Formats: sequence, C-alpha cells, structure tokens
Amino acid sequence: MGGLSLKTRKVHLILLPLGAILFLSLFLEVGLRLWDVFSGRSFFQTTGNELEEPLDPVVPFRGFGFDPYPGESDEFIYDRWERRFPREKGDDVFRIVCFGGSTTQNRTAEQNYPTLLEQELRSRAGNDRWEVINVGNSAYATPHALILLALDVSSWDPDLVILSHNVNDLLAIYWPDFRRDYWNKYQDPFYAYPDYSGRYSWSNVLFQHSRLYWFLRHQIFKLRWKLEVWFPDLSRASIDDALLSRGAEVFERNLRSFCALADSYGFPVLIGTQPLQPSENAFLVHMVHKEYNDRVAYPPQAEFVAHHRRYNDVLRKVAAETSAELVDNDRIFGGDPSLFRDFVHYSDAGLAKLVENYAAVVTERVKVSER
Repeated sequence: MGGLSLKTRKVHLILLPLGAILFLSLFLEVGLRLWDVFSGRSFFQTTGNELEEPLDPVVPFRGFGFDPYPGESDEFIYDRWERRFPREKGDDVFRIVCFGGSTTQNRTAEQNYPTLLEQELRSRAGNDRWEVINVGNSAYATPHALILLALDVSSWDPDLVILSHNVNDLLAIYWPDFRRDYWNKYQDPFYAYPDYSGRYSWSNVLFQHSRLYWFLRHQIFKLRWKLEVWFPDLSRASIDDALLSRGAEVFERNLRSFCALADSYGFPVLIGTQPLQPSENAFLVHMVHKEYNDRVAYPPQAEFVAHHRRYNDVLRKVAAETSAELVDNDRIFGGDPSLFRDFVHYSDAGLAKLVENYAAVVTERVKVSER
C-alpha cells in the first residue's frame, strides 16, 4: 500500500473491516440455515425457535394473528402453521378445527396438539381421512374464536370443532378498567400497535428474513431472562370478587355464543378445560418477561389458581348445559409438573397426554355416529 494516497488508505481501512463483517455475517447466516436443515427444519425458515415468529400482517377484526388465506383466493385454507387444506372438504374427510390460544398454537409446526391429533387419528383408523386444522394463536381469547367461527370456519364445513380457552380470557380482568369486549386488554400497544412492543420495530422489519438476526435477538432475550434485567417487575394485588364474577360472566356468555353459533351450522363442539401447573415458579417462568407487566396487576398465586379453577368450572357448566361435550383435561392432568413447560404450556409428555384425551373422545364419537 506504499504507493497509495493517504485518502485511499483510509478508505481501505474502513472497507476492509466492513467487508470482513459482511463476509462473517453471510457465513454465519448460511451456517445457521444449514444447521436448520441438519435438524430437520427448512433452509428457508426465518426463526427456528418458540420465542420469535415471522412478522404477521394485521388481521381485520382480530387485529393480530395469522391469515388463513395468504394466497390470491380462498381456494385453500392455511392453518396457524401454514399447513394447507382444500377449502372444499372431500367427501370422505372428517374435518376438525381446533380453537384456542398459545396452548393450541404451541411451539412448532410439528409439536402442536392439532397436528399430533391428526397423526394419531390417522394411525388409529389406518387411513388418511382425518384433517385437523389449527386456528389457535398466541394471546387469542374467546372473542377471537367467535370471530374466526363466524367469518371463516363457518365456511369450512367442519365435522367437529374443539374449543379450549381460559387463561387469556382470565388475564383480561387483571388489566385496568375491565370491559366486556376485552378492549381494556387488547387495545394496549402490545397488541394494538406492534411497533410499541418491538415486534415491528425498524430492526425487526429490516432484518426479518435474516436467520442470524433472529438467532442473536433470541440469545440476547435469553440472557435478559437469565439475568432478570430490563423486565418490568410483576405487580401483585388481590382482585375484587365482583370483578372476578363479571369476568366469569363474560367468559360464559362468549362460550355460549360460540356453542350457539356452531350449533346453528350443525357443527358439534368439544370443549376442553385448560390444565394448570399451579406453582408460583411455573407462573413466573412464563410471565416474568412480559413487556406489559408494568401495566398489569396479577393476584397472589393462590388467588390466581382459584380464578383459573373458576374459569374451568365455567367451561364445565357450559358443556353441561349445551349440546357441547366436555374433555376435562385439567382433572386428567392433575397438575403433574412433568406434563408442563411452565404454568399452562405443555411438555412433550403433556402434548401426548392431551392428544390421547381428545383422540379417545373423537374416535368414540365417530364410532357411535357410524353405527
């Protein structure tokens, strides 16, 4: 570089490190994607972990979630994990649609109970006539299930719908100024304005297709979680019994509306109670890192467990007083810690147990109907 001018040498001193960084980033990007292929995932996936997901569009009437018709027409249905189904059901197909929140969505395209239930039903029957469509989405509650049923699933001609909600509805009463449409919860910037939560920040949008970016973001998130830094402290306060009763009343109303609408279309409903691992630590594992914790007051743990039990009792009541059938997952699980990842999300053993619960009822129902 002896013959180069001072200005040219300065340019080189800047470009060489930038080139090295770019080359290293590209090397790591390809390396991570090759590791995904080695691990049985797609080379073209973005995230590969349960804490980050591809950026979703704003969904009319639901605000957030997934689009069941991402193509140019609604000829096909795409479930929460982009599994494709023909909208027009085949003549010999038994179609099940599963509604719920993150416990229905679950962690990956392979590890969610609707997909595993489909595999189990096909294995038991020795044929492929079974379709199980997952319309669960993280943070969805009964209002989202009602909208999905009314505007989408009512056109899919299901032979059975499975509904399991509890904690997302329950959490609505812990947000300030409870409203019967849950507006007090879902108008919060975390849900209503994704820029606020960081999910649609400029960096997320700019690098949304980079596997390396999401990997590094995930590692930083895990470090924050481990060090318990940069997270709002949990606020605890007892909940007034009158407020709990109002919330349970709204939950019951929504469940009855769902069952009535499904019944009007001739769709049988299977209601599942939501299992709970009642320990304080299990609650904190999932809730301590929520970015909205500075705006929510949670009750003491014993109260929360009692509230969750109250909402499960509502599910049992609605099933008993309507044409819906009940699968009492909470009592079957019995709070066994080995069946949970945290206070409500399932371990692999828990997923297997849940699939077993539903498969037993579904296969018996079909046997009875075919006699």
